[in-house]
Amino acid sequence: MVTSPQYGFDPSTGALASGGAYGQTIQAMTNIQAIFEVAGYALNSTATSCVLYLEDLDNNFNDASDAYKTFFPYNPHPSRTPLGMLAHYEKVDKNAIVAVRCEGYPYDRRRVAPPNFFTDDFNSQGILAGGRVLYTAAQVGADPVTGNMVSGGAGPETTQAMQNLQVVFANAFPSLGNNSLSERACDCQVLISPPRSNWMAVKKALIPFFNESPSFNMFGGNAGFGAAVEIACTGTAPGMNASIITGDGVQSRATQGILVEDPDTDTNLLYGASLIGDSGNNIVTQTQYALFQNEVLFGKAFPIYMTSDALQQTAAFCTLTVQNPDDASAAMAVLQSYFDFAPMYPTIAVVAGSDLPDEATVALQCSGVY
Repeated sequence: MVTSPQYGFDPSTGALASGGAYGQTIQAMTNIQAIFEVAGYALNSTATSCVLYLEDLDNNFNDASDAYKTFFPYNPHPSRTPLGMLAHYEKVDKNAIVAVRCEGYPYDRRRVAPPNFFTDDFNSQGILAGGRVLYTAAQVGADPVTGNMVSGGAGPETTQAMQNLQVVFANAFPSLGNNSLSERACDCQVLISPPRSNWMAVKKALIPFFNESPSFNMFGGNAGFGAAVEIACTGTAPGMNASIITGDGVQSRATQGILVEDPDTDTNLLYGASLIGDSGNNIVTQTQYALFQNEVLFGKAFPIYMTSDALQQTAAFCTLTVQNPDDASAAMAVLQSYFDFAPMYPTIAVVAGSDLPDEATVALQCSGVY
């Protein structure tokens, strides 16, 4: 279960909720709660992870967090990732300052809470759903015992954040110990702040933690609270076979996708990497190129379909990242037109105002299920 980002609009009137970040978060979460209920699930008992998109993370986080907490009165609370960015596109009111999206898993959930981690009773460092899929909370470069940020900038902060994730993964999958992150991570979201000056330091610090890297979505934004980097990862349990997907025509990266076979549910899950548009072209052409890259990836992962059909047939969730917020509407229109032919329209998150690697201005990351 994956929702698209919900803004603080009343779905019956279209009016933006009053009350600033608190009021808009209440409305956004109310919308998400309704979506879960239509699907036959209770938000509090099935949510595994939620992302809070905040236009002003430093000033609005506390109000948004207080509102968010009211929807999860019982443990285990879902893992939470706050991001200092928000997309305004098409008919989204410029006064919207909060959006939220959540994922859910209709199986038993266990709170992953490594001992001595600096946290409170509400926040989970991770949720292990059905004993199979781990959803971590975002980690920054803070000492997990004291909560103090390490010194030295983006490189040391990335190392500390990854060490924190190692502990979370080891707690979820104890049979693998410290190898659990490198062996079981499928997808990692890496927010870099400020991005241009810190790209290489973050990339260099990530390398030692993986023999073969998971799918990465690296983008620039505001991590908030003075942090240079924020990282969250999804992982799968031993027993679920994971294989790296690459293919001709896909951009040269360490990993374009991770395909996970779940024998218990007889499904295949694809965690795609963020694939960028062809730099130097206009936003429409770049978005089309990013779509093509994802078509090639999905065709390799799900060969039962023709390459041109696999993405439309199996995509469940996509993140569209654009550098210039003014380009968000045009890029989104390309996706909407493309998925109009799909049997099931995927949920889409639009992230705007983010720097991207290789001078690209748009990137697309999709996950699918078959």
